[in-house]
Amino acid sequence: MGYSLEHNEVHNKLSDSVSPQSFSFNVVQAGIKSSEEKLNRWGVSYFTRSNAYPSGAALLQTDRSQNITVFTELLKNERHQFRFNGTYRNLQVVRSIVPNLKADNSLLGRAEYQVNEWRGLVTGNVLYELGAGQEQKRDFAFLEVPAGQGEYTWIDYNNNGIKELNEFEISRFPDQSKFVRIFRTTNQFIRSNFTGINQNLTLNAASLFKDSKKSFQIFLKKLSNITALRVDKRVLGVGALAFNPYQTNVANDKLLSYNSYFRNSLFFDRQNPVFGLDINYQQNGSKILLTNGFDSRNRTESSVRLRWNFIRKANFMVEFKQGDKQYLSELFSANNYKIKFYETVPEFSYQFTNNFKTILSGGLSTQQNAGEYGGESTLNFRISSEIKYNLLKKGIFSARANSINNQFEGKNNSSVGYEMLDGLQPGNNLTWNVGFQRTISNGIQLNFTYEGRKSADVRAIHTGGMQVRAFF
Repeated sequence: MGYSLEHNEVHNKLSDSVSPQSFSFNVVQAGIKSSEEKLNRWGVSYFTRSNAYPSGAALLQTDRSQNITVFTELLKNERHQFRFNGTYRNLQVVRSIVPNLKADNSLLGRAEYQVNEWRGLVTGNVLYELGAGQEQKRDFAFLEVPAGQGEYTWIDYNNNGIKELNEFEISRFPDQSKFVRIFRTTNQFIRSNFTGINQNLTLNAASLFKDSKKSFQIFLKKLSNITALRVDKRVLGVGALAFNPYQTNVANDKLLSYNSYFRNSLFFDRQNPVFGLDINYQQNGSKILLTNGFDSRNRTESSVRLRWNFIRKANFMVEFKQGDKQYLSELFSANNYKIKFYETVPEFSYQFTNNFKTILSGGLSTQQNAGEYGGESTLNFRISSEIKYNLLKKGIFSARANSINNQFEGKNNSSVGYEMLDGLQPGNNLTWNVGFQRTISNGIQLNFTYEGRKSADVRAIHTGGMQVRAFF
């Protein structure tokens, strides 16, 4: 149990009033908890707080809150462990002295579960959070920075010389990276409820059938699977708390922001240095409420990757991808797109010596925008060559050259055109880069980079840079 009090009261004799800096509060608290020495422990605590603020010639009570916190940790079982912490708060307004202070009921909670079962066959963890609060409405703007230090580029699509918000794209090249996006808060506050969950699950059959000689079990122990999920959702704080983080069909007039990430990877013979196969599925999504409406991005991708080291120094890999990517904006509807894509990426590498390696790769991809958003399409063919050379005690040298042919149908001077062409032009394109990295002393690293590109009927662009890193 405990009691605390603080009273700061300053009077202004000329005006016979209390100074605005004056305040007072008192706290009464009590609690009970189990022994800290136990692996399974729990606790409950309660406190109430009263606040007083200036009003004329006196300090008057404005509000009182009651708070209850419950926690538990169940750690005795090494294979299953659980932690929980939750707080409930009730706020009562006694006098309306403080602007925007309203009666409130809020809940804040965090739960975590870890599992390691059947000798490591199943391992994973779940982290769940929920709560309530207030956040400001946001808008964004673009700020110009030195080339190479930003993330966005400006393309004057309508040739009016004005930097409009719908003319900024995520840059593909360092020389174009001249802008950063900054969020500007407004003076409008919104009460919000949030829920979030982060899950990871690994299935590894090899840990269960490690010493098995049976043919079916030998096959099973070559399989493993990794699943990851992350969801963060914020909705308007009206009505009951949204406990379910998986619920995605939230009405636009209630949703504030939504971010999700899901990835599942199934591996066959992952530890085999000669052969391996993996099947992947990934889904990313985001939606945010700005002052002028919603802005959302979604990407779904499925892929199959095969690797084969058919001789000791050579490695062959091929990857097949298919999926779709979507951008929707209520304010900049002309930039909306929904693109379906297919891609094949073969790669061959050969390690001549411990210090010298060469890589040859290619790529064939098709993209098709939905008809209601313009119907643009592209066929992309790429050939790449890369070398890496480790100069003993001197540094690492690398060089890469790409020949890219884009067959594009549609208006390339547009947001969707920039997305489908990766910042290049229709027809033949060349890109190249050279780098040298050297550690000149303990903790000091020096990097030289040079990049260039050339598109049909466009002059070549060259970019060079130097960077010094110090590690402490």
